[in-house]
Amino acid sequence: MSEGLIAKNKWWEWIEDKKDRIFLTERAKERYGEWFPPEVKMVKNGKEVLLPPGEEMYRYLWAGEEWKIEEREVSGEPSFLFLLPCEARAIIEVTDKVFLHSPVDKNYWLRRKSLSLGILACLQPEPTCFCSLVGGGPFWRNEEALFLVPRKEDIYIEGRGEPFSFSEEAGEKIKQEVQALQKEAEKGLSSPLPSYFSQELYHHFEDEEWNALSWRCINCGACTFLCPTCYCFDLNVEGKLKGLQLRSWDSCMFPKFTLHASFHNPRPTGKERVRQRVMHKFSYFPEREGNFACVGCGVCVEKCPVNWDIREVLERMVEKIDRLRA
Repeated sequence: MSEGLIAKNKWWEWIEDKKDRIFLTERAKERYGEWFPPEVKMVKNGKEVLLPPGEEMYRYLWAGEEWKIEEREVSGEPSFLFLLPCEARAIIEVTDKVFLHSPVDKNYWLRRKSLSLGILACLQPEPTCFCSLVGGGPFWRNEEALFLVPRKEDIYIEGRGEPFSFSEEAGEKIKQEVQALQKEAEKGLSSPLPSYFSQELYHHFEDEEWNALSWRCINCGACTFLCPTCYCFDLNVEGKLKGLQLRSWDSCMFPKFTLHASFHNPRPTGKERVRQRVMHKFSYFPEREGNFACVGCGVCVEKCPVNWDIREVLERMVEKIDRLRA
């Protein structure tokens, strides 16, 4: 892993040359917009790049004796996505595990293999952030991505790749300053959830606490559409003998999400739907994959129209589990 320092003018030369192939998340722009030209493509989060809200999967035609299927071609042009640590975790620790492991989603794979990630340090976590609670942090890094700490007149960078061809050596003093920034950013963050939480939560599927935790939620789906880790989608066919198949985002918050053809719905009320969202992120997924399906970005807390706070759910369930374990 290389370490370097990039002068502001050198950074701008590099960015300007690639601005038509750069994506920048909204939350990254709020913090570091001055480091990127206005022409870069804005996205809500990485999910929007790799799993578009709506995309055509294939076209079909009945040719009289057989079906002709034409798959949609996905561009594999190299591109860059600059995002915050929590948003990068959502890709590397959640959606990559879902769409790149058997079976592999071809469209996701084609986009992902040509996408380079640039993780921008979160110097000032928002009041709604809780990344440390789910195993992350404002300076979370990954060896597969660049890690950048924008400063006043330069950028500290770690990783491998093209930017190091014009970077200067980062001395010990610079490294100490970056460590000080990290320490300041991590000040006051909460401790991680207990290691036994996901397994114990599974045993509280029928707990009466879910009634109290879910009553305020109006099942609008805003949290799941804005969440960088929610990946549920629906497939719809348009046309009969000639048409196309569309994939679009879906939400476990919607009443018809699990509606059967028989009209039976195993999640008929908001309680079951809220429980599903929490259980999937904090029990089912971590028990299967080894990490939470929530990165603590806090966007669901920030954007909820009725101030439903998932941190309150976690706090109350931890308290209840600990009380029963005592």
